[in-house]
Amino acid sequence: MKFLRLIDRMLVKIEEHILSYSIIIIPIMVVGNVINRANYGQKLVFLSRN
Repeated sequence: MKFLRLIDRMLVKIEEHILSYSIIIIPIMVVGNVINRANYGQKLVFLSRN
C-alpha cells in the first residue's frame, strides 16, 4: 500500500505542475497571437481552430 500511495503522490505532483504551467502558458500564447496579428497581420499557425 505504501508503494501505491507513493506513486499516487508522485502522479498528483506531476499533474499539478503540468496544469500550472499550462495555465501560465495559455495567456502568453494568446497575447503573443494578438501582438503578432497586430504587427504582421498573421496569426500563429498552431493557435488556429481549423
